[in-house]
Amino acid sequence: MNRKVLIVDDSETVRRHVADSLETEGFQVLTACDGPSGIAALKTNTDLSLVILDINMPGMSGLGVLEWMREDGSPFLPPAVIMTTEFSPKDIERAKRGGAFGWLIKPVVSSHLVAIVKKTAVKREPPGG
Repeated sequence: MNRKVLIVDDSETVRRHVADSLETEGFQVLTACDGPSGIAALKTNTDLSLVILDINMPGMSGLGVLEWMREDGSPFLPPAVIMTTEFSPKDIERAKRGGAFGWLIKPVVSSHLVAIVKKTAVKREPPGG
């Protein structure tokens, strides 16, 4: 079973903390530093089990990536969890409409992160594999 997670966050420190927490639990982690890079990773990694999206990033927000995911309609897109320092009712509603499966508030506690990822990640193999 593949356990590959994509983290999309503009903070290198956050990406490294989340990656370290998940790699310790046996997850393979890919990272992207902004929305367009996240979309590129989603397009080329059809075996992702989960994507974790920061909301506030330059260029394209995590909510923009989430909405792209839902509009794309690809059968290979993973579930998404939002990770942010902000939690306005407007953003929460937009994330829910976009299909987000969960919400993590930064700074993320490693044990909480791992629990949500284990609960939300889907079991997935690459197409044809």
